[in-house]
Amino acid sequence: MPVRAIPALPALKLSGTASAPRELVAAAAPELESQKKSLEDDGNIGKKPKSPYRAPIVPPTWLGHKQILFHATTGGLRSFLLAYGMRGGIAFLIKFIAILSGRATFRAALKSFFATTSLRFASTVGSFSFLWKLINNTLAHHSPRPSKWHGAIAGAVAGGVSILCEAKETRVAFAQQFAVRAMQAGYGALKQRGVVNFQHGDSALFMFSCSCIMYAYIISPHTIPREYYSWMVKIAGMPAAMLSMNRTNIRAFARGTTHPSPLDAIANLAKVHKHRSGFVPVEALTAPGGVLAEFAKSGKPLAMVPCEILHPGPCTQYNAHLALRVMKDIMPVYAALNFVPMLLLKTKSFVNNPATLTIRHSLATIRSTLFLMAFIIIFQGGICVQRNTAMSAAAPAFLRRDWKGVYYALGAICASSIFIEQKSRRSELAMYVLPKGLGSLWTVLEDRRLVKALPHFEVLMASGAMGMLMSLYQMEPQHMSSLLYKVMSKVIGRY
Repeated sequence: MPVRAIPALPALKLSGTASAPRELVAAAAPELESQKKSLEDDGNIGKKPKSPYRAPIVPPTWLGHKQILFHATTGGLRSFLLAYGMRGGIAFLIKFIAILSGRATFRAALKSFFATTSLRFASTVGSFSFLWKLINNTLAHHSPRPSKWHGAIAGAVAGGVSILCEAKETRVAFAQQFAVRAMQAGYGALKQRGVVNFQHGDSALFMFSCSCIMYAYIISPHTIPREYYSWMVKIAGMPAAMLSMNRTNIRAFARGTTHPSPLDAIANLAKVHKHRSGFVPVEALTAPGGVLAEFAKSGKPLAMVPCEILHPGPCTQYNAHLALRVMKDIMPVYAALNFVPMLLLKTKSFVNNPATLTIRHSLATIRSTLFLMAFIIIFQGGICVQRNTAMSAAAPAFLRRDWKGVYYALGAICASSIFIEQKSRRSELAMYVLPKGLGSLWTVLEDRRLVKALPHFEVLMASGAMGMLMSLYQMEPQHMSSLLYKVMSKVIGRY
């Protein structure tokens, strides 16, 4: 009988989680993906480090096709159950934290565990595991020697079929994640062969991706996932009506036209002011001599929408309050994403070293929270500095308008906060935001008719990416990131 690999809990792809608070989950998702160092170290306290070498795996000699089918079926079912348990469990825990603060009910927490997205995610993982095991082992059974093409063919078929279990609107996100993971492993293979080697390449990718994402946040929100944009609006505390007015104003000023509906924009401002304090009253803004006087009268766009319209209160006070709110909202999520995998995957290590591991993961939670706080404050503060500079009498004429390119630059600058994070986590953060950044950039190019959309491209991308990734996973696993290899080997096994 063949020796089975011992499966364990799968990695969770949190982006798009339907259960609450999904926007916070989306932001904090890289934390689960980026626990490589801590998860490795937790199991090795007081031990000598293990060798990083990972040998290629050749499937065992099967007695027949029935045995292969049984192996694939049981492996796929186990992957399904583990994926469902992890996805639903994380969602339930985050909702449970909301219960403790009085923002949710236990019924809502249970509902989050049984969310449809958890079922779809588990079906994607389970079907991939089943198809890959079935095809890969069947090809090996009929081949005299191992081949990298076995894993590639099995991965391509399984990747293209399993992604169909996801909702149509989320397939692109999954395909993008598959693609960046394949590129990461491919880069590792090329780097070891001496073909490429970029210092701080992960940080550069993160900064590039964030420049595209933050541009989309201000100018083209339709190019990023709706839930992700909703979270960005919520965490920044800048009402969507303000962002919409600013976006429309920038376009109208650039085209030399009037605002299409100035009265509606002002009415939306009034609605926001009715429910939130700290803003300059609309009446004062639209009165003669006010910043919106000409705008309200003729729809003439402003060269730049000032801070007094975009956010409540003085800039310094607003940014200080924003920092505290970010910390309050995101720290519980990072705590859950740090401690839950540790408790589930490293239970024995935690029992043996509870104090050490508690301190280690607490510090990791604080560090990640500071990273996100710095990211948001640098961007928002940059917008305030831009406007305050433009409004000063000494500012040259070319700085007195709202250039779109400024938001690309601010996105890259605020992304430099990634250096607060541990080196071992930066690549995972880059892999998390890269699909969103590339997706946004591609859509912007589509809108400008510089590229054309391809039907069912996400299925083809998932198929090609998983074909490449599974070939490396089976024959050259040493090129994969430690965390990705560990998770894949435990959730779907080595053969």
